[in-house]
Amino acid sequence: MKKLSVLLMAIMLFAGSGLSLAAVSVEKEKKTVSQEITYLLRSPKIDLKEDSKANVTFTINDNHEVVVLLVETDNVLIESFIKSRLNYYKLQNKLVPGKEYMLPVLVKAE
Repeated sequence: MKKLSVLLMAIMLFAGSGLSLAAVSVEKEKKTVSQEITYLLRSPKIDLKEDSKANVTFTINDNHEVVVLLVETDNVLIESFIKSRLNYYKLQNKLVPGKEYMLPVLVKAE
């Protein structure tokens, strides 16, 4: 009887620690909005001579998709690239629909 209760206690401790580890790993996987956008804008196929900056103003529609409102940059190719990668992409993070957000972006020359 004593062995059975020790075995049950060990199983409960093992199961409980496994659940808490699963919760921690899910938390670590969640990205911030800027991390999501950085991931979306990786590997541009643009031939740049030097790094270029842009300010991206966007909003979220009722379907929680990104709608790019403005890309402030001197390079038309960068503007087109950012719009094509971000427009109507559904973010994992839930932002407030209708609110405008601004994000500075640095596109590095390769």
